[in-house]
Amino acid sequence: MHLPSSERLTTGRILAVDRAASAVRLAGERNAAHIRAGTVEVRQLDITAADLPDGSFDTVFAANVSLF
Repeated sequence: MHLPSSERLTTGRILAVDRAASAVRLAGERNAAHIRAGTVEVRQLDITAADLPDGSFDTVFAANVSLF
């Protein structure tokens, strides 16, 4: 997962989540500079079980989501 929007980000942060360890590892590698800069965080988790505070996101984008 490459996060091209992180290159255009002027404020805020991006949190990328995936339940697959391999996807998280690749995203970490591809976005290492943005992670070091503190604008991107990549976590391995099942979003349905995530403990994320209410109101902590302004925008949510989902891709390749299988709910079945």
